[in-house]
Amino acid sequence: MRKFSKIVLFEGIDFSITLREVLASIFILGVMWFFGFLIASTIEKHVNDSQLMYRQASTLNSDIEFNHAIDTHVGYAFANGKFHSIDCVSNQYLDGEFLRIHHRYQKYTMHTRVVHYTTKVGKTVQHHTRVEHYWTWDTYNTLDEHAVAVNYCGRKFDYNQFSYSKVGYGTHIQSIGYHNRVVLDYWPRDFNATIFANFTDGGIGEDVVLNPDTTIDQMREWYTTSHAVMWFWIGWSLLMVITLALFVMIENDWLED
Repeated sequence: MRKFSKIVLFEGIDFSITLREVLASIFILGVMWFFGFLIASTIEKHVNDSQLMYRQASTLNSDIEFNHAIDTHVGYAFANGKFHSIDCVSNQYLDGEFLRIHHRYQKYTMHTRVVHYTTKVGKTVQHHTRVEHYWTWDTYNTLDEHAVAVNYCGRKFDYNQFSYSKVGYGTHIQSIGYHNRVVLDYWPRDFNATIFANFTDGGIGEDVVLNPDTTIDQMREWYTTSHAVMWFWIGWSLLMVITLALFVMIENDWLED
């Protein structure tokens, strides 16, 4: 049987690249690109399916449209309007009325810890311990006060129907005695906010997230923007480079048989 001579295209210190390794690398690259496009298409389809309800959601820009959407069960929709707490809470250390005030009662407390350390004198290593004292503000009690009923877009709701995780708040620290203080976190009573909710069964669902100072267009863009495919191709391209580099660096004598 006739044997073909080994054609070396590049000779390195610890490895060489032959013509057959280059041809095999092109084949591997083609296979990986093919499977990469299949995976990327699957990811893109999943992303598009998950974003469909946000793209097709109705837009409600007034109290009239908001209340009509509840009465007619329009389904998923974005709404923008004024949020207002019908009742309110207050505190002697704060000026004004608020949606919610969270109290953290703290005591300035001394703690003790044992610190281990070493010293070296010549070639002798000595181990020591010492006692250190440090002070921290430790919370020993909390109290949460909030409104009972709120109004959004001219409609009355229970306070607990909304999520306030994105609503900004202020903080006030008040001394209430020797080594004692109360930290007051307070939420505003009035602000504009955008929501995304499912308008069914004569309501808007539970745990509806309030997004203050946000337009409907901004919120829709957040929900419909995804970089999943881009990050996949970055990772997949890196995997292809590593795979090809490892392939050409190992001994591939079987290709020359």
